[in-house]
Amino acid sequence: MTLRALSGGILGAIALLACAPGDASRSAVPAGQSGIAALPAPSVNGEAPARIYTLDEKLAMFREGLEEPAALSGGAASREALIRRFTTAVERRDTAAVRELVLDRAEFAWLYYPTSPYTRPPTVQEAPLAWFLLVENSQKGITRAFNRFGNTGAVYADHRCDPEPVREGSNRFWRECVVVLRTSLEGTVTRRLFGNIIERDGRFKFFTYANDF
Repeated sequence: MTLRALSGGILGAIALLACAPGDASRSAVPAGQSGIAALPAPSVNGEAPARIYTLDEKLAMFREGLEEPAALSGGAASREALIRRFTTAVERRDTAAVRELVLDRAEFAWLYYPTSPYTRPPTVQEAPLAWFLLVENSQKGITRAFNRFGNTGAVYADHRCDPEPVREGSNRFWRECVVVLRTSLEGTVTRRLFGNIIERDGRFKFFTYANDF
């Protein structure tokens, strides 16, 4: 089964979850940020060894067909505005709205991955795999948020995140965020409804919709 097939599902309308890494191409590119050499794999039954690609080559293949973004698109101009929009979208089960609020594939490939922990030990991970896992967890999280708070009259009341963001290159990440909601069924509740928030050049988006549900 391809990564395109695996990343489909209940929120196929969400562009974040509908795009799968472009692993099909096998064109080589010069080494870039990782500088990890490609080594031949041992031959099996006398057959030619399989080609092993560097992180840079995998990233180049992942980027194929993606226009390089100059900045984060959509999202919001503040953390509170982003979370307010998210709360409204969840209550309305608005897939188009949540699509605009979360990091997309091109932003992941060009603005996030090159300075992420995935490009260096001990957390090295190829861009296609890192994106696939992010999509899987995000899909589960937003689906559960819709199921729990959709059509419940949920209204944003407040939120809290760690007081200081974590910096990765030009990106800042706000972690451990929780949202205070007023709902018609449960009263006032405090929940972690999403993962980290990425901030870049004064623009805020969700890095993932993974949550506690």
